[in-house]
Amino acid sequence: MVWLAELLAAAAVTAAPAPAAAPSTGAEAAAAPLTGVPARGAADSCVACHAGLAAPALSGPVAEVRESVHADPAISCAGCHGGDPRIPTARAHDDPSFVARPDAPRVVRMCGSCHSDAAFIRDFDAALRVDQLALYRKSAHGKALAAGDFAVATCISCHGAHRIRKIDDADSPVRAENVAATCGKCHADPRLTAAHEMRGDVVEKWRSSVHAAALAKGDRSAPTCNDCHGNHGARPPAVASIHRVCGACHSAEAEMFAASVHAGPFTRLGLGECVECHSNHAIEHPRPSMVGGAPDSACSRCHAPGTKGAGVAVVLRARLDESAGHVATAEAAVADARRRGVSTPEASALLAELQDALLRLPAQLHTMDGVKFGEAAGAVAKTADDVVQSAGAAVAKVAARRRGYALSLVLIALLMGLLVLKVRRLDRLKRTPPA
Repeated sequence: MVWLAELLAAAAVTAAPAPAAAPSTGAEAAAAPLTGVPARGAADSCVACHAGLAAPALSGPVAEVRESVHADPAISCAGCHGGDPRIPTARAHDDPSFVARPDAPRVVRMCGSCHSDAAFIRDFDAALRVDQLALYRKSAHGKALAAGDFAVATCISCHGAHRIRKIDDADSPVRAENVAATCGKCHADPRLTAAHEMRGDVVEKWRSSVHAAALAKGDRSAPTCNDCHGNHGARPPAVASIHRVCGACHSAEAEMFAASVHAGPFTRLGLGECVECHSNHAIEHPRPSMVGGAPDSACSRCHAPGTKGAGVAVVLRARLDESAGHVATAEAAVADARRRGVSTPEASALLAELQDALLRLPAQLHTMDGVKFGEAAGAVAKTADDVVQSAGAAVAKVAARRRGYALSLVLIALLMGLLVLKVRRLDRLKRTPPA
C-alpha cells in the first residue's frame, strides 16, 4: 500500500497548492460516504494531460488503466481521486475533493461506492456481487482498519490500484495461482507480521503442502488462502468451524469424523478436528505412517502405547498395510498375465476398481472404527482375490488353448510326414520295372 501512496503522491507535483485533505481516522472515517466526487462519465482531462507527462510516475497510471477492467468511459480518474476533470490544466487539482493520496479508509469507501451500488454494477457485469464492502467491514482486515490500523490490507492491496485485471486473468493477483503471493506481500513480511503479532511462515508452509502441489499441476479446485480464510470477509477459521471449512471439499471425511468416537472429545477439549492430525497450512499428502503406534504417527500424539486408542490405531494400520499388499498381489497377477501375452479385460476392469477402492480406503480411517474399517478392508481383499482368480483363469485358458494348438500342430506334422512317405513309396513303385 505504501508504494501506491507514493505513486499517487507524485500526481500532486504538477498541481497548484490544494487544501490538504484531513486524515481519516477510526470507524467513522471508514464508514463515512464520499463527498465532492464529480459525476462519473463527465468530460475527463486527466488522461489527456497525464498521458503526455514525461515522468513515468505521472504517465504510467494512464497506460495501466487502459489495461484494466476500469478502462470504461463511465469510470473516471475523478471517481477515485476527486478533482475537476473538466479543467484541462493542473488547476483541476484545486477542487477541494481532490486527493492525490487516498488513505486506507478512503480506498475502501471509494471502491465500495461503486461495488456496493447494484444499479451501477449491473451496467458492467450483472454477476458481480455487491456485498464485498459489507463483508470487508466484518473481516479481520476491516475491523482492524475501523480501529485505526491503516497498515491492514484494503481493496488495492489485493487487486492493485490502476491495472486491475479480471479474476480469471493470468496476470490477476487474485487468480488462484497468484493468491498466495498476494497474501504473502503482508503475511510473509517480517516487519508487518511482527507488528501485528502474526505468524510469518504460513505462506512458506502452504507452498510445501499437498494443496500447493495440486494447484501447481493445474488443479484450480485445490484450496489456496482465500478458500479457507475467505477473501473480502477474510478471518481465521475458529476451532469450531474448521471441520466445516475442510468439509467444504472433504465432505465424506467430515461426515465420518462427525460420527466417530473422536468427535465428542475433540469438541470438549476445544481441538481443531482436521488440523490436529493434518496441520493447517503445511498439509502433507496422507501416508500410512500417519496411522499406528509409531512415535511419529498422528495417533501417538494423543494415545500413549498400551492404551485402548493406541491398540485400535495399530489394528487400523495393520489392516491398511494388508490391503495395500492385497492390491500389490493383484497388480502382479495382471502384470504377469500381460507379460505372457494374455489379454485380461475382466481382471483389468476389476483391478481399476480395486485401485480406486484402495485410494478411498484411508478416508475410512476417519470413522476410527475398527469394525467398519475392517469391513472396508475386507472388501478390498475380496476384490483383490477376484482379480487374481480372473487373471489366473485367463492365463490358464490361454495356456490350454496353446496346448491344444501345439497338439494339433504335432498331429498335422505327423500326418504330413506319413503323407510324404506314402507319396515317396508310390513314386518308387512306379519307377520299379515289373519282375
